[in-house]
Amino acid sequence: AGAAPQSDLERRSALRRALTALKTTGRDFQTARLRDRGWKTIEPGLKSIYRQNHYWMNRAAVHGSDADFHEWRKRAKFLFYQMQWLIPICPKRLEKLVEQLNELQDDLGADHDLVVLKSLLRRDRISFGGYSGVRRLVICIDKRSQRLRKKCQTSGKTLFAQKPSRFTKKLRNGWKSWKGSGEYRP
Repeated sequence: AGAAPQSDLERRSALRRALTALKTTGRDFQTARLRDRGWKTIEPGLKSIYRQNHYWMNRAAVHGSDADFHEWRKRAKFLFYQMQWLIPICPKRLEKLVEQLNELQDDLGADHDLVVLKSLLRRDRISFGGYSGVRRLVICIDKRSQRLRKKCQTSGKTLFAQKPSRFTKKLRNGWKSWKGSGEYRP
């Protein structure tokens, strides 16, 4: 991870090396041997990230710390990405779930943006209107953050109401139906 290439020749050389690395990675990925390419490979990760969402949602509710809400956001984003891959097994149900997860992680992200903004304002009060100006802004930010967090808690209680095993069992059943339907293409 050195400095960026300066000359045209250095840039072309760097691009060739990057292309070679990408091709090698692509071949390695295509030839990777997985024990199973089915549900047994997918389920443990889904169950784990669903459980983590439940944990961080509850922790954020109890402690209310910025860090806990940020950790929850990361887990919601992970689950959002995983569920996008599974939409084909049950499109109507999972598209709605993915939409709800996207809104949740967006709201948690907006809350985190407010946390960062508040920190920036407090670090350099003079540049942002002095103590009283920053205090008024922080009060507005805190109100917006409280509304976002309440909304996230409400949607989280709905999204993560099931036990992780129940959540993945429903998906497993959808997976089996999908594989048997002829729409499955490995």
